[in-house]
Amino acid sequence: TGGPTWALVEDQASRFRLEALLLPFEQTACVCRMRWRPPFAVHGAALSSDQALEDEAARYAAFLSEFG
Repeated sequence: TGGPTWALVEDQASRFRLEALLLPFEQTACVCRMRWRPPFAVHGAALSSDQALEDEAARYAAFLSEFG
């Protein structure tokens, strides 16, 4: 996300946690008999260093490898 982690917490800037914002997508996956996976989010990406983004890219690659 473009904002810090705290921005997507109840009672903060967005009013809802990231997971709550994605509930319609989770329900759609359920209806379509798809396996729902929790979101992969990189908070504060716009302000992150190149090294931090490279670390997150590696973490994302590992996340994707779980799908087989």
